[in-house]
Amino acid sequence: MVKYMAVQHPRSWISHGKGNIDVLASCRNRTSSGLFAINDKYIFIANQGTEEKPSNSVSKIDLATRQVVATIETGKGAHGLVVSKDNKYIFVTNMYEDTVSIIDNNTNKVSTTVKVGKTPNGISFSQPK
Repeated sequence: MVKYMAVQHPRSWISHGKGNIDVLASCRNRTSSGLFAINDKYIFIANQGTEEKPSNSVSKIDLATRQVVATIETGKGAHGLVVSKDNKYIFVTNMYEDTVSIIDNNTNKVSTTVKVGKTPNGISFSQPK
């Protein structure tokens, strides 16, 4: 199951089945504001930063170990996230570059970046069953 939640405070708690995980503590120096998405194994956190000092990454955190296993470089102001139903791809909006990056979940690298409208924020899509 994939879950989404907006976070504003770098010490927010995330409830995930067996208990609470303080996942943002390990990313707090990079997270000003952003969204995260959870699949069964990882939490993906968009490290937005600010318009004056944007971050350009997504943190991938292992739910079992509570450790950052990858910091994936994206566009400036990484913000909205969605994970594909098959968990193969993570889509992230880059607010300060007007793009969406598509991350390959196996390689932890951006496979494609698409130019979109001005200041993309949230993201969602419908997937075939």
